[in-house]
Amino acid sequence: MREIIVDGNDFNNYNKAYIVFRDAVSSGKEKNNDSMRDIIKRYTNTEEEVVLIWNNSEKSRRDLSYAATTEYYKRKLQYEQFSSLLDIIVKIKESEEKKGQTLFDMMVESFVINGVNVVFK
Repeated sequence: MREIIVDGNDFNNYNKAYIVFRDAVSSGKEKNNDSMRDIIKRYTNTEEEVVLIWNNSEKSRRDLSYAATTEYYKRKLQYEQFSSLLDIIVKIKESEEKKGQTLFDMMVESFVINGVNVVFK
C-alpha cells in the first residue's frame, strides 16, 4: 500500500496546497507544473492501493472554501482562452452563491476518481 500524507497546516491557499500535494506524490522528484489531476493520475497508475491521509483537513476545507474558489476562478480569467471565459464566469457566480464544488471538493475528487482512499483527520 502506498500512503500520501499531507497536513492542512502546511498550506492556506490553493497554490501552496498544489505544491504540498505535488511534493507528497512525487517525493520531490518532479517540479513541473502539470495539473493536480495529471500528477495524481501518474502516481496512482499502479495496482497497489493508494491512501491519502489528510491531517488537519477541516482547516483545509475552510482555507479552500467558496471564497478561495471565487478568487481562484477570478485569477483564471486573466489567462484563459476566450472560449472558456463564459464557463469561468459561471463558476465565479456559482462560488459566490456558495453553489457547486469548492477547491477542497475538487482536490478530493481528483484523488477519489483515481481510486485513492481519502482519510480525513
